[in-house]
Amino acid sequence: MRIGLIAPPWIPVPPPGYGGTEEVIDNLARGLTALGHDVVLFTVGESACPVPRQWLFASPAEPMGDRSKEAAHVLAAYEALAGEVDIIHDHTGLGLVLAGRRGRASRGASRPAGRLAAGHRGEDRRACRARLLREAGPAAARAR
Repeated sequence: MRIGLIAPPWIPVPPPGYGGTEEVIDNLARGLTALGHDVVLFTVGESACPVPRQWLFASPAEPMGDRSKEAAHVLAAYEALAGEVDIIHDHTGLGLVLAGRRGRASRGASRPAGRLAAGHRGEDRRACRARLLREAGPAAARAR
């Protein structure tokens, strides 16, 4: 399976210090590759995860949490991965909202890539699903 992983634009993968989400993404990329999957990581240029990588920002985007920079990163990720992967595992806060509303996952693809949003921000499953449904509507309900 061809799997696209999207990391937030704030910290390289693997993280040089603190970075729980980035550590999870690094472990996922390595583990999925070891299982024989083709993995592409959309991250920042300073990342050193040993899988094929693409990026918009060469260095971590600053200031951390800037929604306009996160949106640019997410939109570039969906553009880069469209038609190249079977599923996109998105670890950003805005990813599913932007991709679902703008149809980015299917642009240029003969069939849309499946989407999976990760909730690594301390939300329990029910709260995360409710938030995603409020923000993204039906696209979020299918991505659980």
